[in-house]
Amino acid sequence: MLYLLLLIYFILSTGVAYLGADRSIGFGKAFLFSILLTPIIGLTIVAHSSKKITYFEIQFHCPRCGYNFTEKHEFCPYCHEKGLAIPLIKETVTTT
Repeated sequence: MLYLLLLIYFILSTGVAYLGADRSIGFGKAFLFSILLTPIIGLTIVAHSSKKITYFEIQFHCPRCGYNFTEKHEFCPYCHEKGLAIPLIKETVTTT
């Protein structure tokens, strides 16, 4: 019976931690608060933490020299100065 209650407690704490993963508190802290202070208090702390805001930025990467650019260029400006026409690779970068 005790094992069943501990298993339910752990599952509830993990659920609260998953709710905190996309918030400023994060998964680890939400899980720690839920384990140490009960899942109900952990859920309250998670509910009062702010949501993470995710931004998507488009960058252009040179595969030769490794530089990233936010402005669109046909070729890498640094490699182009050396006489090389290296096309840039478009990438979407996630930032918080």
